[in-house]
Parts: sequence; structure tokens; C-alpha cells
Amino acid sequence: MVNEFNKAKNTNQIRKLLNLLGNDFVLTIWLSSPTSGPKRYDFVPSNAIKDASEGYWLYKHDGITLHELLQKEIRLIVKREVEFLNLPNGRRT
Repeated sequence: MVNEFNKAKNTNQIRKLLNLLGNDFVLTIWLSSPTSGPKRYDFVPSNAIKDASEGYWLYKHDGITLHELLQKEIRLIVKREVEFLNLPNGRRT
């Protein structure tokens, strides 16, 4: 199954693969930022079915979402406004 995830080209393909796994899966993103350091983001589904179609990525130690962190840190790097919260899985639902 890992090879299929590596070959997935878009969110819809990943969602199809996750639905094959059923409801017993954990999605995690590891991020190491030179500004805020290493963090592990867990996917928090926003619906009762707990599929990957809606939800957000959360670092549980500080309560900040991945998209919130990207919005803050990338804006400082590029010195202009950026918008990550309107991307898929970018808002707490």
C-alpha cells in the first residue's frame, strides 16, 4: 500500500486509497522548520465517518494547524501576504 501512496498524483487518488483501508488508519506529516523546529501533524477528520475527504492537520502540542503555521512562516520569508487557509484541508471544520 505504501507504494500506491507514493505513486498517487493528487488528493482524490489518496482519498480512494484511504477509503480502501477503512476507518483504521493514521495520517501524519512530519515538518522540520528552521523557524519553529520539528513538528508532527496529525490529520483530524471533521466528519463522523472519519474519512480523509474533510478535516485539517493539527500539531496537538500547541494547537496550531499546519496551514496556520505555513501562513505565518511563509509570509515572513517572502515578505508578502500568502493564503494557505483556503487550500483543501486548510480550515478547522
